[in-house]
Amino acid sequence: MTVNINDLHKCIDEMFININEQSSESQMRAYINRSYYAVFHELKMAMESVGIDINQYKTGTHNNLCLILDDMKNQNKSIQKLALQFRDFLTQRHNADYDLDKNITWHHVKVIMQYKQNLPSLIKEHIK
Repeated sequence: MTVNINDLHKCIDEMFININEQSSESQMRAYINRSYYAVFHELKMAMESVGIDINQYKTGTHNNLCLILDDMKNQNKSIQKLALQFRDFLTQRHNADYDLDKNITWHHVKVIMQYKQNLPSLIKEHIK
């Protein structure tokens, strides 16, 4: 069985329906991780659908997407918001997944909630 982007977003919304400032740091980290991957797949699929080679650089796919967005924003300043937010989203996901000594707070989750909400429309607007 395959899933689509809407399935991923719906699952996140259902799994984390009660997330709030009182939630455990582990739950906050998991929310950041799952939210990032839903948007990552959305961006990756959008780029692939318009023929953008997502392996342009000798680095991992996640960084490739950031570097491609950086190139695009250098040619079209309107893409800057998408590029900056996606790169910060990746940084936040790295912090949540790999930096266990770093405090992940409700503030971080609120920023990610905004990215999860806003980035899909920015992707649709700019990746065509």
